[in-house]
Amino acid sequence: MNDNPLIEAFCEEAIDFIDSINDSLATLESDPNDKSSLENCYVKYHALKGNAGFLGYKQLKIICEKCEDDFYDFKENNNSLEPKDILYFKKVTNEISRIINYIANNRSEGDISSEEILKRSSD
Repeated sequence: MNDNPLIEAFCEEAIDFIDSINDSLATLESDPNDKSSLENCYVKYHALKGNAGFLGYKQLKIICEKCEDDFYDFKENNNSLEPKDILYFKKVTNEISRIINYIANNRSEGDISSEEILKRSSD
């Protein structure tokens, strides 16, 4: 990775969060109303958002905040995720993973557009 312990810790924790989100998304594919998985996704995106914001990764923060807000709405309104929703979150989470890998190697989030990533993932 690099020699900044905060960034290293962030990236290591982020990878664990992404793995956990992916596990929950897999559960939600078979049971779209699984409250535990909905809560887990919400909490992990929330933590990623906060950590990204703390370290100044503005675009990553915006992406995670959108996912957090969406999962908050799903869990608070008792809405089931549709297959298209799960596919969207898988795509976004894959993009988050790519950004984390970039951060691990370059200490910056690079030249990314949260708007473009969120739009591209919805296609």
